[in-house]
Amino acid sequence: MKENPRGIFQKEAPDVAKAFNDLIRTLVASKGLDQKTKQLIYIANESGDGRRYSGAGSCTNGKTGRCHKGRGG
Repeated sequence: MKENPRGIFQKEAPDVAKAFNDLIRTLVASKGLDQKTKQLIYIANESGDGRRYSGAGSCTNGKTGRCHKGRGG
């Protein structure tokens, strides 16, 4: 099976990948962003793993800043 771009990124540059993931979490947790912007960040971030966005998940928890995925997570 072909490895997805996010997996390659995390393997080849783990420190940069962690910083990027922290940046996304910080943006999503920001009180200065509206819900639609948070959803767009989520979609853009998820598109990096090589899968198509199905619309099943979205960033809906503004209190914790966590994205709830429709994949059972």
